[in-house]
Amino acid sequence: MHIDEELFQSKDFKRNLKLYEEAVKTGKKVFMDIDDMTDIIDYYNYDGRTEEANAMADYALELYPGAIGPHVFKARQALAMGDHSEASRQHQAIDDKSDIDYFYLSVELSIAASDITSAEMDIKAAYEKMPPEERDNFMLDIGALYVDYNYVKQAEKWLNKMRNKNHKERLELIARIHCCRGEYDKAIKVLEDLLDKNPFTYRYWNTMGLIYMFMNKFDECLNCAEYSLAINPDNTDGLWCKAKALSVNGDTQGAIEAFGKFMKRIPDNAKAEVEMGSCLLQLGDLDKACDYLQKAIDHSEEDPAVMAQAADDLAFIYSAKKDIDKALDYLDLSEQYAPYADDMPDAEYQRLVLRGHVYLMNSQADEGLKIFEKAVKKSKRNPEIIFKIMVSLYDHELYDNVVAYFRRLQRVMPEGWNLGYAYAAGSYIKTMEISKGVKLLQKACQVNPDEVELIFGDFFPPEIKKEQYYDFVKNMKF
Repeated sequence: MHIDEELFQSKDFKRNLKLYEEAVKTGKKVFMDIDDMTDIIDYYNYDGRTEEANAMADYALELYPGAIGPHVFKARQALAMGDHSEASRQHQAIDDKSDIDYFYLSVELSIAASDITSAEMDIKAAYEKMPPEERDNFMLDIGALYVDYNYVKQAEKWLNKMRNKNHKERLELIARIHCCRGEYDKAIKVLEDLLDKNPFTYRYWNTMGLIYMFMNKFDECLNCAEYSLAINPDNTDGLWCKAKALSVNGDTQGAIEAFGKFMKRIPDNAKAEVEMGSCLLQLGDLDKACDYLQKAIDHSEEDPAVMAQAADDLAFIYSAKKDIDKALDYLDLSEQYAPYADDMPDAEYQRLVLRGHVYLMNSQADEGLKIFEKAVKKSKRNPEIIFKIMVSLYDHELYDNVVAYFRRLQRVMPEGWNLGYAYAAGSYIKTMEISKGVKLLQKACQVNPDEVELIFGDFFPPEIKKEQYYDFVKNMKF
């Protein structure tokens, strides 16, 4: 059950891994102890490279039919895919049914089937027979199983029975329990304490990076990723955190490089392919973006999140290519998966805005405006939706409409709102209502100079920084 990260850095393990990988490249066979082969399976699985782990498991079972390590791995993979019958078949194929890992897999099958009563009976019976000195490790493994299936109360119960409350693996599980409950700050505090004792455990940095990602703190996520990759430059969780953080922070080229390294480690990964496609779309490389997005759909196994995002981006691409029929087909595909993928309360309405945008891109303004109205009504005048409509209208030079939507936005702006002023200012100026435009531009310079830079960047002398925009325009009168 325990993954020994230090083992993967040992000379013996690295030697065995190199022998195996060189044999794979040359098509030769390599013979080694089943425990060493199981370590390689664990390494690939730990690094997210499930295809390589499966290949090693198949090879190990050719040499050692009935060996417990490969069968446990395959059973757990089957459970992850929801194939309980295949997991049971792998379970029964294990020769040594007295091995503790056979017992753990038996318990996991019960937990996966939501039969917690049976699982608890078996756990308690095994616990009572176990020598006291072995019980802490046993409870760690049981705690990990329960956490994997989000049964945090049961996990906490067994972990709290441990004598060694400061065991590092217990603390890792406590951090995971905090995450399951959404207590991210508590989880980070536990991980920081662990890192104080051992700052070179890249798993801790990765876990903390993923937590920061959930919290939308991408600067902190990137910082954790950099530490993780300094310790282990090729680890996939570190590459993923770095790529996502760079993407959100606007370093699209850097994100593409990081996603590329990730995909070298894990080819045909749909989540990485859709992210790469979205990054390439941002850079305007529509053909390459289209290739990656289509690959993502092909490799997604109908993962709703991948399907919805890839279809949205493909809709935009085909709209830009003036193939509106194909664009609308992809929007229909996106909406098919969206109910299972959307975790944002306004995602449905944002998708309507995209549909309207597609019509505008294909010179069907009347149809687009109808859909924008539908988005506003269905969202109950959500200011985020109105703002996104303004951006689309501005992109298509429908300045009168931008002004009209900005007036509607003003009626529903929450306190502290700072979006849309520069778009409205530009639209007033384009429609020759100069004094209104300048007044709003002054306001925009105060509340959102980034938006001003986006809309009016060429208006200002190059030596003026965006923080100085307001001083430049405050005395302008027309």
